[in-house]
Amino acid sequence: MLTDIAASPIAETMRKISAEQRSGDLQVRSGRMVKTAFFDHGRLVFAASNLKKDRLGEAMVADGKITQEEFDAVSALMRGERRRFGDAMVKAGLADRYDVGGAVGRQVRRIALSLFELPDGAAIFEERECAIPLEYMISLSIHRLLYDGIRHMKSEELILKGLGQLDRAVVLAAVPPFPYEPKARATEEREILELARRRVTVRRLGWAEGGLEFARLRAAYALIAAGVLRDADIAPAAEPPVQAETGMFLLSALHHRPDPSLRDAIRKEVRQELGLSEHLDRESWLKVARTAPKAELIRALEEKMERYHALRDAVEEGDSLRKDLEVILGRASSALRLARTAPETAPSETTAGRRAREMATAAMAHTDPGAATPPPPLKPPPVAAAPPPTETDPELELIEEPEEVPAAPPAPAITPAPPIGRGPRPDDSLPGVKPGASGFSGTAQVEHLLMEGDVRMTVSDYANAVKVYEKLVKIAPKVAAFRLKLATAMACYPRTSKLAERQFFEASRLEPKNADIHYQWGLYYKVMKIKSRAVAEMRAAVRLNPRHAAARQELETLSPKDSALTSLKKLFR
Repeated sequence: MLTDIAASPIAETMRKISAEQRSGDLQVRSGRMVKTAFFDHGRLVFAASNLKKDRLGEAMVADGKITQEEFDAVSALMRGERRRFGDAMVKAGLADRYDVGGAVGRQVRRIALSLFELPDGAAIFEERECAIPLEYMISLSIHRLLYDGIRHMKSEELILKGLGQLDRAVVLAAVPPFPYEPKARATEEREILELARRRVTVRRLGWAEGGLEFARLRAAYALIAAGVLRDADIAPAAEPPVQAETGMFLLSALHHRPDPSLRDAIRKEVRQELGLSEHLDRESWLKVARTAPKAELIRALEEKMERYHALRDAVEEGDSLRKDLEVILGRASSALRLARTAPETAPSETTAGRRAREMATAAMAHTDPGAATPPPPLKPPPVAAAPPPTETDPELELIEEPEEVPAAPPAPAITPAPPIGRGPRPDDSLPGVKPGASGFSGTAQVEHLLMEGDVRMTVSDYANAVKVYEKLVKIAPKVAAFRLKLATAMACYPRTSKLAERQFFEASRLEPKNADIHYQWGLYYKVMKIKSRAVAEMRAAVRLNPRHAAARQELETLSPKDSALTSLKKLFR
């Protein structure tokens, strides 16, 4: 794709690439200047320039983020150890990865906006897989970029070409695709928004006393390209994907950053638990009365073991804290054995026994059509899983179905593991059976993995659920529903909670117009206590589906003064 930016607005080129969800490099040349915008499935994720002023270090000095002396020291470290400037800043202790991510986000935005001001040049788009690693992609809203970039354009001829037919009608969109507050805008822009509350032509929006006015035409073009205004009569065409703007790296790029406050809190909790569990006193340690029934005592011990199995799995081998956790688990395990061997006043089935029986029934029902139907899986916290794809899914059509499904090996004898709270601890739910192990292939294998993953999530076996869904994603990597299931399992397991964001990101790339993906992604950020990103994803969900009640409710809770909510309340009065 080759475009003369003196004859066609760069905004239309960028919007076309984004709306068609293309991946590749958009290189813009003007004289000796070369700037490149990197797209990934329609999202602008990075930008680079050969101009010295656009480099990260020089830009941070210009913004006052670092001094010239600090810049020189980081540059020397960068040359000596062959590091990137951002990595060298982290190494020198002048910034952490959060600061570097924000600085890179500002740099990318600055370079991308400068493309709109070029009077001439050529834009060449080469379609290919995005060259930017996922960890270094920047999340910028293409809608906001178009809005801000067009407002810097100085050519009336290009503005008119971008607007197209002036006599077509437009109207105010129900929900803008990015946080937009009209109060602080220019007078002509506020007048345009007021006129667009009802059906109005583009020509009327750009009209002032004496004829068409450049400032009003430019404002109208910016609002239409950004999705704040939409066509009233023409069927909606393909639009750029709604992208939450965070302006920094994914959480997974920050995965190795320690949290000392959290570690100190865990150490304090473990010390207290060691003292309370020393004498195995059910009242002081488990908060269970001596006259309480046996089932209640067992349940309290299971909850203790669930908590400390999860903590132990999150601690590295050789850490002294791990030994203390194993002491607590040993005491709880001994108490649990004693409780189970004690005489029962009434027969009852333990949680683990019931879960193991359900899993065995589910496995047999899959291989034997006459077997009992397994119970429906419960909804796993904290993010709801998406429904499985249909048989006609294009990704599954690539999987060859065998003529005759081989018989599965006999179901192994399942020893009920001790239940822990909502289910057994990781790796204890199916002893001797590897996650995802089956004699199936093709579509039957996919169905079996879906079933096994749902059962493991039901019994809170998150570690093995992650392994099952990873195998499922490897078989069908282009099914967004499978990515969402993997993200759900990863979010529930402490070791992989930050890596879950990658799978949400992949799911949204595969189905950019799926409001539920953004809603569940927002719930993930809410649990991770990143309010800004949670609000951004809930806004994206509401933009894609204004009637998404759950997203609207969460958005109102997280950001009660959000402009998107105000627009929705007016729309549904």
